[in-house]
Amino acid sequence: MNKFASREFWSDAAERSISTAAQTAIGAIGTDLVLEAVDWKFVAGTTLLAAGLSLLKAIVKAAGTTTETTQINEEGNIS
Repeated sequence: MNKFASREFWSDAAERSISTAAQTAIGAIGTDLVLEAVDWKFVAGTTLLAAGLSLLKAIVKAAGTTTETTQINEEGNIS
């Protein structure tokens, strides 16, 4: 079965995304002392961005993609 077709994957990804969104919203709201002074557009934008990035991270991780790093050994050769 495809990883992306499983209910468990989407459930876990949604849980992480919602958790990230909640933490971001609390952090953004917490910078103002009075709720009337909160820039709600900023809170909504940063929250949606964080949730979206969390979801993309889960998809990339499930796809098994990796990033290759370039290393330079002691002789100065790139491997």
